[in-house]
Amino acid sequence: MLPLLLGFSKTFDKGKYPFQTFIDVIKTRNNRLVHFKPKKEIELSGQTVSQEYFGDLINNIELAMKYFQCITDMIKELNRLTGGKTDIPNFLNGVRYTSTIWISLESSWEIKN
Repeated sequence: MLPLLLGFSKTFDKGKYPFQTFIDVIKTRNNRLVHFKPKKEIELSGQTVSQEYFGDLINNIELAMKYFQCITDMIKELNRLTGGKTDIPNFLNGVRYTSTIWISLESSWEIKN
């Protein structure tokens, strides 16, 4: 909705990549990672399991790369749809994220030997 709220006429095409994969990312996050229910993961003999086993899911590097690429593409598509009014973070352009923390030596902390 953000592009529409900013006055642009188009938003994500909900039937295409990257939006479809983004929906999958959200479902996987909500149903399998954050709100994980171990009892649902138990395989009963003779039953077909419709979901990837949790242990296999969290070790699926290809899926992680697919999801990361999707998020990258969603951010870039949002930037395109908003005519550049949304930023593309530097880390998506290959710039390493670094943070600086300044610590004053004149703090109230005591250094004890």
